Amino acid sequence: MTLAISTSDEKGIEAGRSPNVHKTVRIFKCARTYEEELVSYKSGRYNEVLARLRLYAEKGDALAQLTLGNIYKNGRGVAKDVSKAVYWYRKAAIQGDPDAKFNLGIMYISGHSATPDRIQAVNWLKDAAEQGHKQARCAYDYL
Repeated sequence: MTLAISTSDEKGIEAGRSPNVHKTVRIFKCARTYEEELVSYKSGRYNEVLARLRLYAEKGDALAQLTLGNIYKNGRGVAKDVSKAVYWYRKAAIQGDPDAKFNLGIMYISGHSATPDRIQAVNWLKDAAEQGHKQARCAYDYL
């Protein structure tokens, strides 16, 4: 059985492809099917889905870390918590995830990370852009 997690910031936990890197979303091994997880999440049973997601994130899975960052940034099933979003984005970004680098860069440039930090923003956006992340390229070129 599998659980697929999208890297899309707008959609949170959903099946599909990353709009930025155009590759198939990686599949997690777990006891439930993706469809069951999606139904659980959308029906408000956040705790059971988030518990499994945290397990993967704490074991170092970059996609799970990115998804937790999105969840905390948007307050989906948890209290909105920017510091936790930055924490999980940074974990995924350090592992090379371009979506996490982009999200982290945007949070630093917009000041959502507590204090705006242009240097951090430029560094993360540049890294993501160099990996082919189109939105990061636009943001980096704008800065």
